[in-house]
Amino acid sequence: MDKGNIKTLNSYHVIFLVQQSLIGVGLLSLPHTLAEVGYNLWYVPFIFGVVAQLTLIPMYLLGKNYPNQSIYEVFEQLLGKWVGKLLSLLLISYCVITVASVAEFYVGILQVGTLPHETMFLPTLAIFIVLVYIVQGGIKLVARFCIIAFLLTIWMTVYLQWGITKGAFTHLLPVFDMNLSDVLNTSKGSYNTMLGYELFLVYFPYIANQQKSLKHASVGIWVSVSIYTIVCFTSVVYFTKGQLDLIKYPVLNLYKAVELSFIERIETLGISIWVFLTLSTIAIYLWAGKKGVAVLFNGDKKIHIYLLGAVAFAIILLPLFDQWEAELYEDVQPLAGYFFILLPSFLLLLHFLKKVLVKEDG
Repeated sequence: MDKGNIKTLNSYHVIFLVQQSLIGVGLLSLPHTLAEVGYNLWYVPFIFGVVAQLTLIPMYLLGKNYPNQSIYEVFEQLLGKWVGKLLSLLLISYCVITVASVAEFYVGILQVGTLPHETMFLPTLAIFIVLVYIVQGGIKLVARFCIIAFLLTIWMTVYLQWGITKGAFTHLLPVFDMNLSDVLNTSKGSYNTMLGYELFLVYFPYIANQQKSLKHASVGIWVSVSIYTIVCFTSVVYFTKGQLDLIKYPVLNLYKAVELSFIERIETLGISIWVFLTLSTIAIYLWAGKKGVAVLFNGDKKIHIYLLGAVAFAIILLPLFDQWEAELYEDVQPLAGYFFILLPSFLLLLHFLKKVLVKEDG
């Protein structure tokens, strides 16, 4: 468990917290979601990276002005008790919905790809048991798990070489053959693959070297953008436009191009190993939700983790939520993510306005 706002996060913790919060199950379908742009989709992640970098700066500046307070506490300080608590409740709800969304997305792929004749209750339960165990250890253990997840999965990018060698580089031409409206329309449904760094201000008080945290968080963002770009580049070379439109999970199909004498279906191995990326992402969100509950109720207790985990588990498995799932996952969750990305810019402006008013009154 976390003990106060002790500065436990080093530079590499920050890098991988940001990086792993971005890289999750969304990568599996990213080339498909960007297919509307056509063969030029491979450099769209770079545009996303620029947007993420620009929106990260206000978060950092706000954090510098409130170095020992999480975003939950900043809400109340700048917006008042009741508005602050309402926003905290919304952020907690967003975190829980994201945990459910990412976990269910992965479990669905697991069922289709490796366990087609099995129910998903036990795999889902196993994921949540491990998830709760990780989050119980506090933000530093979550950060350490993110590092482990990166090391256990980054080697999978090596297998993309088969897609490149078997592909057609003529797909890359002509370069920049798209307009701004194409990018904007595609971004509406695909920028959610960049969600994760909006939690930066939740764990900001735990960062040891806050002065350099912008640089470290930026490294995390651009590592993710680099991985996205490599995957999208390989997809463009290997698939036709029609295939990118039709194939929901192009990354899994890329692995089918791999030819190894000792493994017949490398995509099955890929799905299995992807559990580490799934766990690292949802662990960050569950911890962030738990932190919010601790602020709301003025106490950090283990029961908060169990309750939030149980709610996310229920959203996945109870039929009561089935009719709302599509709306929750496809509309509410991404829009809430965008809202919490932009909110620090407004809060920073409000902070400076209050500062000016206080000086004038003085």
